[in-house]
Amino acid sequence: MALSSQEKQTLKSRAHHLKPVVTVSHKGLTENVANELEIALAHHELIKVRINCGDRDKLQQITDTICENHQADCVQIIGFLAVLYRQAPAKPAAEKPKTKSKPNSKAKARAKRQEIKAKAEKEEQARKKAKYFKKVTQPRNKD
Repeated sequence: MALSSQEKQTLKSRAHHLKPVVTVSHKGLTENVANELEIALAHHELIKVRINCGDRDKLQQITDTICENHQADCVQIIGFLAVLYRQAPAKPAAEKPKTKSKPNSKAKARAKRQEIKAKAEKEEQARKKAKYFKKVTQPRNKD
């Protein structure tokens, strides 16, 4: 799967803050490293891999091997860090978490205004009631 330049740019910006998840040492791609790469790609989709080797050609060769073995794409290589991407398979509908639909901001604002208006009306009624009872309960002046 080839990535477009726009997709690569987006992935580069997402990967900027990531730290390397897997380190390939001077021993190269061992079975344990391959397992960890598989787990990391399955879990994260986008990972950084530190490859410790002294030669840039060997670095490119190891990165290409990783991409071929794990069906991943190389987004970029900077120094001895490679950013790899493999799209996660879509989950079936039964596995997708159900999310509550959130009301949009206009509906929230409308509900808040109605709540404030109802509260103000209650306060006004309480004020009128208090004023009425104050009049009723005060003794009249007989002059």
